[in-house]
Amino acid sequence: MTQRSITAFQLERVTSRKNAAIFRQENQRFLSRNTGITAIHFYYTVNVFYINLLEKIVFIE
Repeated sequence: MTQRSITAFQLERVTSRKNAAIFRQENQRFLSRNTGITAIHFYYTVNVFYINLLEKIVFIE
């Protein structure tokens, strides 16, 4: 067994690191997609709130 041969432990570490990177990438993609939806939803909610507020102001006057 030479120094250059990869041990099972090293291979496992590389694999787990690769899997962690893939998982992180997937997670990031999922988060960014959800963040976009949340931003749109938030923007819509704020708009509805302001429209309701404006209607109240107009009706009060």
